Amino acid sequence: SHADCGHIDIAIGGEYLAVDTGRYNTNEDQHSVVLIDGKNRCPSSGPGKGMQFDLTQGWMRDFQRHPMLDYCVADSTHMKQCYWSLRNFLFIRTQGENGYIVLLDNHNVDCGAVPHEYWWQLQCATTARIDVTGATAATVHGTAARIDCSFFQKPDAPTPAGPHSLEVRQDIQEWVWPAGKDQKPDETALFERTG
Repeated sequence: SHADCGHIDIAIGGEYLAVDTGRYNTNEDQHSVVLIDGKNRCPSSGPGKGMQFDLTQGWMRDFQRHPMLDYCVADSTHMKQCYWSLRNFLFIRTQGENGYIVLLDNHNVDCGAVPHEYWWQLQCATTARIDVTGATAATVHGTAARIDCSFFQKPDAPTPAGPHSLEVRQDIQEWVWPAGKDQKPDETALFERTG
């Protein structure tokens, strides 16, 4: 009952860098998933709503293993109320603790009827820090490991009137229990993709 289909946790050498924010957080803005137009998709949930079950579901559509590569597809179409909402994962092993993760997010909200913003989020551990290192890049620094992030988008605009743009930024987002009981803020990174 959490809006977390496609969420990822990343640990390197036993150190968590990308995490689930925990504390019974059910909303999309508390997970490392794409927000469409910056909103939680379930009408009954929203920032600070707490334990609101979203009554939607996600599926693992495919999973394949290979000695050098793992692949899976998370389908959050029902959760995001889209024509389709797919997250393709490729985990490429190299040597030791090094590797590559490739995420391909593919969303069709309304067949291009109106332009939308797609916010790619990565929730980082409180022991890590995030630096925006360029127009399309950021790094998550842990105590002994790091994640280098690079962002790409389709080169062609979906419509001539709605060209793509890409902005990478950092955000600090506070999660609040219901009834005004404040919790300690969690540091998160919010990478915004518009187009």
